[in-house]
Amino acid sequence: MPGTLPAGSKLSFFLTVDHVKGLSSHDFGAVHIQVRLSSFIGPSRPTEEVYVSTVVDMDRGVLSDLKFRRSFSLQITSKTAAFIRTGYAPIEFFAKTKPVYLERMERWDELREQKGAVPSRIKSPSEATLTMRRSETDFVVEEHHDVVAWLQVCELAADGDYVPVPVISQGPMDPGSFVLHQGLQRRIVLQLQSNSGHQFPWTRVLRIKVGNIRLLDAKGRIHESTSKELVDLVLLKDQTVEFPPDGRGFLS
Repeated sequence: MPGTLPAGSKLSFFLTVDHVKGLSSHDFGAVHIQVRLSSFIGPSRPTEEVYVSTVVDMDRGVLSDLKFRRSFSLQITSKTAAFIRTGYAPIEFFAKTKPVYLERMERWDELREQKGAVPSRIKSPSEATLTMRRSETDFVVEEHHDVVAWLQVCELAADGDYVPVPVISQGPMDPGSFVLHQGLQRRIVLQLQSNSGHQFPWTRVLRIKVGNIRLLDAKGRIHESTSKELVDLVLLKDQTVEFPPDGRGFLS
């Protein structure tokens, strides 16, 4: 959404869900998708509107029939604009469970209770939590996040600032090498970027190690490091975390 969108204007968009995975006809008899208007504008509106998809009979149809398509037109206010920039819109799935699914959950609970009846050492609260069956509202899914890292080596210049050192590379297949000067203080600047935005809520870098630093001489020969042990670097306190409105995330 453009950052200059004024309050009182209208924002129109189209929501499409055309591919769903993970729901089996062995566990569920029917399923449909549901979207709430408050998912897009936040809790500022006193009334709620709910939009549902067509119910798919899992015994007669296939999961690919589960789709949702709808256009939305919203009146932008300051609260709505802030929510769209910083929040996220959940998409809900409602399903009719089959007896075999409920029976499997009951057997799972019975096995856990039987294991708990055997005398054993006292478990910590964290260990006890891991043995409990997760609530149906505690969604656990596998997530994939792509992270791109930029690394700069900076040296202390005459004016007191740290400036990036030159990098020599002979072509796209050459990883390149840093041109360093002896006797100068250096800093490593690391910047991470992801396209997941607030879905990947990183806060800070806790640890950086470097090692196996090799020397490239004037004839292009690489000399192996005399020590390959990794060394911890001292991290600065003023790390920067940014989540722009375009859905990206930066940490540097």
